[in-house]
Amino acid sequence: NRDAHAFSVLEQINRARTNPKGYAAFLSSHLGGCYSGTTFSPPWGGRVTTAEGEAALQDLIATLNKMAPSAALRLVAPMSECSQQLADEIAAAATAATPRTSGGATPRTSAAAAGSPLSERLLARGKWSGSAGEAVAFGVRQPEAIVAMLLVSDGDTGRRNREFLLKGDLRSAGFGLADHAAQGSVSVITLVTLFARALKESTTVECQGSASEKFQEVLDAIPSQEARAVATDALVQGKKVTLEYNPDGVQIIVEERDGSKQVSRLQWG
Repeated sequence: NRDAHAFSVLEQINRARTNPKGYAAFLSSHLGGCYSGTTFSPPWGGRVTTAEGEAALQDLIATLNKMAPSAALRLVAPMSECSQQLADEIAAAATAATPRTSGGATPRTSAAAAGSPLSERLLARGKWSGSAGEAVAFGVRQPEAIVAMLLVSDGDTGRRNREFLLKGDLRSAGFGLADHAAQGSVSVITLVTLFARALKESTTVECQGSASEKFQEVLDAIPSQEARAVATDALVQGKKVTLEYNPDGVQIIVEERDGSKQVSRLQWG
């Protein structure tokens, strides 16, 4: 089940982002002792020859112990479509550009990824802003293995995958997984600061209290973190919020407790 797999991968990343010291302790107890020189025998099975041995794991643990917690990532379905498209493209090409070291994890960013450009795949599904990138792992399928190997970033002195997955301003995520003829599997994690999937029709939704599924769908279509915050902050305060959405903009109406209304408007091209 790709959706369940994606949620599990994201859960592992969010453990490192929201509780870095706790995740460092988990890695120390779970992966410490799995190395014999440069040979890594992980708890999820297999045996891998690494470049750095346990030194890369200890470097990750030290980084996590010094890191302040950051915001959790949120899985966004259209972004998973972007991730899956790239995973399928790489699998179809069956190109194994990097040897199967570091547990099969290889550093990748949107600029370096083979296949269609990330910006092209994102814009085909909606609007995005801020930072964006992708990490690609070969040869591992288990969520714990995918995330641990990307964070360890064995053999990459710049620790690019680690820095990318822990980057604080990235908030929206997608995940894709495909069989790979040479490497066994290819996983793609796509992250951006803000993604909004455009709705095809104008719609109006009202909410007070916890956001309904329909309200959240419309909220996620607004390509502005500030505008979203206006609505969510009002809901937290128990106020009634109305979103009047059309494909070119949105009007946010917040009804105060005294019956007065505050109106915010946002237009986009």
